[in-house]
Amino acid sequence: MKQVNQAWHRRLFMGTMLLLLSFVGGKAMAQQLKVTGTVKDAEGAALPGVTVLVKGTTMGTITDFDGNYLINIKEQTSPVLKFSYVGFTSQEVTVSGKTKIDITLKESAIALNEVVAVGYGVMKKSDVTGATVGIKSDDILRANTSSVNEALQGKMAGVSVSSNSGAPGGDLTIRIRGNNSITGGNAPLVVIDGFAGGSLKEINANDIESIEVLKDASATAIYGSRGANGVILVTTKSGKKGEVKVSYNGYYGQQSISKKLDVMDAASYAEQVNAKRSAFGVKVPYTEDQIADFRKTGGTNWQDEVYVTAPIQNHDVSISGGTEKSTYLFSGQYLDQDGIMKNSNYNRYNYRLNFASQLSEKLKLKVIVSGFKSKEKAYALKWPNGTPPMDALLFEPTLPAYTNGSYTESSFSTVNNPIADVNELNSMKERTSATLNASLAYNITDKITFTVSGGFINVDSSVKRFNSDALYYGTGGGRGNASNTSSSFWQNTNMLSYIDTFGDHNLNITLVNEQSSMKGSTVSAGTSQFDLNRGYYMFQFGAVPGTLSSSFINQWSLMSYLGRANYSFKGKYLVTASLRADGASKFAKNAKWGYFPSASLAWRVKEEGFLKDNNTISNLKLRASYGTTGSQASPPYRSIAIMNVGGNYSLDGANSKVGVYPKYLDSPKLSWETTSQFNTGVDLALLDGRINFTGDLYYKKTQDLLLQVNVPYYSGFSKELRNVGSLENKGVDLSLGVNLGSNDFKYNGTLTANKNVSKILDLGDQSEMIFISASKMTSILQVDRPMGQYFGYQYEGVWKTSEAEQAKVFGAKPGDAKFKDIVEDGVINSSDITVVGNAMPDWTFGFSNNFSYKGLDLSLMFTASVGNEVYNYVRAKTLGLAGADAVSPDILNRWTPENENTDIASFGSSAKAAKVSEQTLSSQFIEDASFLRLKNVTLGYTFNPNMIKSIGVKSLRVYGSLQNAFTLTNYKGYDPEVSSSTDDMMPGFDNAPYPSSTVWNLGVNISF
Repeated sequence: MKQVNQAWHRRLFMGTMLLLLSFVGGKAMAQQLKVTGTVKDAEGAALPGVTVLVKGTTMGTITDFDGNYLINIKEQTSPVLKFSYVGFTSQEVTVSGKTKIDITLKESAIALNEVVAVGYGVMKKSDVTGATVGIKSDDILRANTSSVNEALQGKMAGVSVSSNSGAPGGDLTIRIRGNNSITGGNAPLVVIDGFAGGSLKEINANDIESIEVLKDASATAIYGSRGANGVILVTTKSGKKGEVKVSYNGYYGQQSISKKLDVMDAASYAEQVNAKRSAFGVKVPYTEDQIADFRKTGGTNWQDEVYVTAPIQNHDVSISGGTEKSTYLFSGQYLDQDGIMKNSNYNRYNYRLNFASQLSEKLKLKVIVSGFKSKEKAYALKWPNGTPPMDALLFEPTLPAYTNGSYTESSFSTVNNPIADVNELNSMKERTSATLNASLAYNITDKITFTVSGGFINVDSSVKRFNSDALYYGTGGGRGNASNTSSSFWQNTNMLSYIDTFGDHNLNITLVNEQSSMKGSTVSAGTSQFDLNRGYYMFQFGAVPGTLSSSFINQWSLMSYLGRANYSFKGKYLVTASLRADGASKFAKNAKWGYFPSASLAWRVKEEGFLKDNNTISNLKLRASYGTTGSQASPPYRSIAIMNVGGNYSLDGANSKVGVYPKYLDSPKLSWETTSQFNTGVDLALLDGRINFTGDLYYKKTQDLLLQVNVPYYSGFSKELRNVGSLENKGVDLSLGVNLGSNDFKYNGTLTANKNVSKILDLGDQSEMIFISASKMTSILQVDRPMGQYFGYQYEGVWKTSEAEQAKVFGAKPGDAKFKDIVEDGVINSSDITVVGNAMPDWTFGFSNNFSYKGLDLSLMFTASVGNEVYNYVRAKTLGLAGADAVSPDILNRWTPENENTDIASFGSSAKAAKVSEQTLSSQFIEDASFLRLKNVTLGYTFNPNMIKSIGVKSLRVYGSLQNAFTLTNYKGYDPEVSSSTDDMMPGFDNAPYPSSTVWNLGVNISF
């Protein structure tokens, strides 16, 4: 019986266990629900990298390259899947037992959860407390330009981009909220993938994922002594997990001069030259028969001879992909751009490799290798040559290009044959750079990460220039010179970050130690009187040394420490504080260290109870910040006394020996320029982000300006570099964005407006400072006046016949130029020089418009400037006031007794040497250069993926674009935007730089 009972118990136990196991097994089976699907955008394109998360849990996955996902869901009450992706509105779906769920995500009009770069890390856009602005890859590529700088124009409030030259490969000037320095440079710091000191000119636009610009001190203070002029953060693209993706982007186009200036034909020119000579009783150079022949042939329009229609082409290829642990992207670019001026060209090659690997659960490696090589055939000429654009205006239209097989010479010593200009100057600039940047990030805990990164860049550049015997500068056998520069820069960054959330509190602390150093060297030489039959790059064939051979080395280093804390309470109240300490080798022994603190506050009003459920206001954030930044405006070694080589002296009266003499006084207190900035701003979004507005007011004050001040002559010097003076900038940045449309039709547009006003506050013991350019243009800075002013004589037109007696008081007669007697002493002299204009605009605007309907897309980009003035020196010269006869048809409207209603003086006035400087440096040639420009228009078509899938193509877009389509302006020069001078003290000076061009191109974007 006992055995029976035991058997029964065993059977009961086993049966119970089997029943329990089957129940548990059933539960286990029920716990695991396999769900699959595909995530696409509104146009049906797959979205890789979409986060798929079981709401309320940590279970999740991401979509693969084709937008597919698979997730196992443990059973729970009504499980919900949340799909989220940067730039798209998150979507939630209740599973309800479904095993296949396909999702279409819609683009988000407002991207508060978007992650943006803030320097030494990233942050959610909603948590940013400083004044920042950014653009994404699509906005950059939509410009279809050869320059990333140009792609930024008009896109970001507070960021000004202007062109110094329309030459291929020409530089553009970027200024963020005005000029902070007088002589120390105002270019912003460019940081590419965490590596400081990069160049936007040398990066492929197609490699860029995003650009963020840090404008106020709370954002830029983390870069301390290099952040005063603003910071541009560039993040390049990286590979994505999934299949290998091959993309090609290319275009071909044609360029032509945007505008030619009106000049007289040969007959009209000859008549005016004769009239001018007759006015002074000089023999006329042209006979009536010659003028009749000119009337038949028209003569030579030298602009037609110099400018051509030029091709441009760009090709770039990228290959990307990755596994679960590693991703890669390799890209290469080739750009070839001929100039609209004959014999000018620019080409470059770029390559980039971005590699990332999760070496272990806690350790991640990133490696970036990039390179750049460019060749630029430039047209730069040295005095006494003019420039090809100016010579093409002033050279006599009565002359042919060649006479007896040689270049025809002008009768004016300051004007060269334009064809000789473009043919006989051989100038080549070459530049090569290579960059290696790597980082290791180790997650010490789930809250603490330590990152160490290091970067190295080496740059080699050379300039080779030869002026042949046909050019004034090369007269007597030609003249050549060359220089080679090599520089290397390295940077090491060690960063410890702590991120934690506890209750309603979020805390992010970043500690950084960084060191960097630069070393450069230059060697140059020159010679003349070449044996041209043997070639001119071999300087040993030059008989006479042209310039003293020279070489020098530059070196500086920087040590930095940074601490930054970001804190938020309930996601509503945000605080950011930072302190950076920089020690620089450039400055004096006891002034090497600078300290740059900042703090900013933000209130997300939208998260308050009284607005949280408001359907109209999608976002409302108020911001305020204050901080200080610095500028390393001094070149190395200026804090110590420097000796110079070249003061050669003959000790024996016969043989010259190399001499060494003092070049600079020591400046034992030399240190930073320091900029303090206060900013207050508002971010507002309405109707789920369909309308977005950002506004900022700022005030900046720069102190301890690095200026050359006068010192007693008994010191042996006239100037010394010191920290003296201050200036201010104040202004407003405004941005209004609109996002409208349905699945088929979409429109988004952004209007930006910027106003900046500067003023000199202090110049030390001086009330004014005078700067004179190589072109003899004068700029004067005065205390309590803004920067960018023009000083000269106030032009009041022409003395009329009825004013003959009044004109006599000033030694003038009817027909002479009339100037305002400021001091009312009956004499026009330097005492009557006054402010006659300002180069700085009152407002600048940008207006981008992007339309799309199904596969079609259209973008229009407008830029505008109001209130800026330009000194049109070209007009002064073409009216015959500076060394040559008039070529402008406006001279036909000059004063005569029968034509007194004019502001153009008679020949008698313009020929007086004493009046030349008064007329050329006067308000007569200060012109309003306000403009509205259609910068870019692009029309494209993207094929439906289903149409091209059969030929193995994933995406295909074709487009055509037109750049500089038209410009509305009253300015009489080539371009209201281009300035001959790159000096911030002499903006808006038009001395006929390389003109801008209108460009059309056809392109294709294709991926496999």
